[in-house]
Amino acid sequence: MTDAADARPVVVGIDGSDSGVSAAQWAAALAAALGTSLHLMHSDSTAGSFISDAAVIAVRAAATADRHADAQQILAQAQTAVRQRFPALQVTSEVVSEPADVALIRRSRTARFVVTAGEDVSRAAALLLGSTTLTVATRAECPVVAWRGTAAPTTAAVVVGVAFGDADSEALATAFTLAEMFAAPVTAVHAWSTTRSVDHATVPYLIDWDAVERNETRGLRTAVQPWAERHPDVEVRYVVDIAKPSRALLDRLADAQLVVVATHRSNALAAALLGSTTLNLLHHSPVPVVVCQTPNHP
Repeated sequence: MTDAADARPVVVGIDGSDSGVSAAQWAAALAAALGTSLHLMHSDSTAGSFISDAAVIAVRAAATADRHADAQQILAQAQTAVRQRFPALQVTSEVVSEPADVALIRRSRTARFVVTAGEDVSRAAALLLGSTTLTVATRAECPVVAWRGTAAPTTAAVVVGVAFGDADSEALATAFTLAEMFAAPVTAVHAWSTTRSVDHATVPYLIDWDAVERNETRGLRTAVQPWAERHPDVEVRYVVDIAKPSRALLDRLADAQLVVVATHRSNALAAALLGSTTLNLLHHSPVPVVVCQTPNHP
């Protein structure tokens, strides 16, 4: 029997671009694998549009009608593409008048996953990476998939970052769930540094770095073990790397289908910076980035 939590839909924001349609197809594959429904959402918000006060009375009704018709057409196009691949999937759609990030965050309270579409972003445009993606990724109440890449999941590896912190459980649970659904292996990645804190040995040439690495590897296996035991059919690969976390993860994505990371749910100010690992992945990852949120502790 499917419980209420498992019946929560996959929600995808559609922006009218080709990547939006591909994101919808990927989200549909996810929903089908989860055995749940797909909800397509498009915002026709015109915040910042240049309509003078004098013209409002004359044009508002017509403009609103045109926007709504365009929005319906965008959703219909995405829905047609989804039904061609998944004719049995339950698909609903919705046009909202509020900004896309606000609507997706609201929907995340009752969603299994939220999916957003995004294009590759150059270094120069990094700070302008879709504000919808940034805001939703830091404030949603369910995992958020920043989609890019191919329109369908594969059997390639699911890469997950393990930081030995309280947020690991969210990322590992999501990674193993997705890997099991897609018959894919999990690559668990832990990055560490040769810089030691003051309560460790302070004479570098006296440190047994091989022993340190073995300890980091044991820690990674210990962190992953509960999830590996719950998903015995999922092959697990362990990677311990001396590198920055984002670099260690990016280096494992050439043969992966997606990457999963965790971040603490942020306020508006913190959302601008997000967290260097997650932010770097959102900018540079060639595959979908799944961001799992963990509430901040008081």
